[in-house]
Amino acid sequence: MRHESTYAYIFNECTQVNVEVIKTKGEDSDHVQFAIIELEGGEQKTSTEMDVNENTLSTEPKISPITFCRAFPFHVMFDQKLVICQTGNSISRVIPEVVEKRLKINEIFEMIRPHMGLSFENILAHINTVFVFRSKKILINGGGEHTIENDSCSIYQHESSRLRLKGQMIYVPECDCMMFLCSPSVMNLDDLNRRGLFLSDIPLHDATRDLVLMSERFEAEYKLTQKLEVLTEKLQQAHRELEDEKRKTDQLMYSILPPSVANKLRHNKPVDALKYEDVTIMFSGIDGFSKFCAENSDARGAMKIVKYLNDIYTRFDVLLDPIVNPDVYKVETVGEKYMAVSGLPELCETHAKCIAHLALDLMDISHELSDPCGNPMVVSAATRMHRREPQF
Repeated sequence: MRHESTYAYIFNECTQVNVEVIKTKGEDSDHVQFAIIELEGGEQKTSTEMDVNENTLSTEPKISPITFCRAFPFHVMFDQKLVICQTGNSISRVIPEVVEKRLKINEIFEMIRPHMGLSFENILAHINTVFVFRSKKILINGGGEHTIENDSCSIYQHESSRLRLKGQMIYVPECDCMMFLCSPSVMNLDDLNRRGLFLSDIPLHDATRDLVLMSERFEAEYKLTQKLEVLTEKLQQAHRELEDEKRKTDQLMYSILPPSVANKLRHNKPVDALKYEDVTIMFSGIDGFSKFCAENSDARGAMKIVKYLNDIYTRFDVLLDPIVNPDVYKVETVGEKYMAVSGLPELCETHAKCIAHLALDLMDISHELSDPCGNPMVVSAATRMHRREPQF
């Protein structure tokens, strides 16, 4: 049968062919095998068109080897014995021994792709395959300096310093040689610098130049994004620290001021002086506290006094918790004096009763406490009721 699209694609409509299916896909085969048979008269037509094309071209050379090496700085030409006979300017500068000595290509490069033996016949048989070569020696800034891969230096560390070339093989029948027309496999300017190359080494017609420039732009944007992420993280950390400090400030403010006053201050509202007609104030003291302080006037005794008062006030503050006892407010502590009030800032009709209950509770707690010397603690409480509209 005749397959129009197949022969047109393969032979560019220069030859008519028949396609015969040899084997179809089945249990014993996972693909289809077919044969392309050229019809008679196709070869003559092809030869005629080729002759016409050859007649339009001059047999005289139009470009010198020097100009060609400058126009294609990344190419290597070698003969059937793999001896290098010509290289581009950039390769000659980075690997000068290819010019100074008649070396074989397998002495300078190793073939990464395709996976086969490096020979002229194998290359000719895979002429339409993409080839990848890599220099055997590690380049150091391209100044002709190099180290062999078997040296004591880490191979993995200098892997990025090897020159990697990717391109195609072109057979040159005039001199029976093979030309490897290639481009350096690099991603950015750092890759070029590690291999001793410059952006000017890549010709303008090579898309590698655009790839390097685009990669540099993306890298700059990536670095800017990373810097923005770092600054964002620092800003969030500063915000968290600020919130922690605000919580500490609020906690301190609510511990020394009534909640109604603290709320106004927290929201930057003015706090006006208020008048209260009836309030009850309580002062409590510790009997024998002055004598205890006189007996413990040294540095070690001062710590005993501080710990003694801290233990007492911690127990007293539990009774004045706003949740447990909302009608009584602790004003301040001066020395061993403990001051509390009921009837302000929140009005309370039973303020005297609340203070009386508090005084009795404090005296009950004092029976459970003792001073650092083991002596029982005695708390005295005095209350006073005001009916002269005090201001707070």
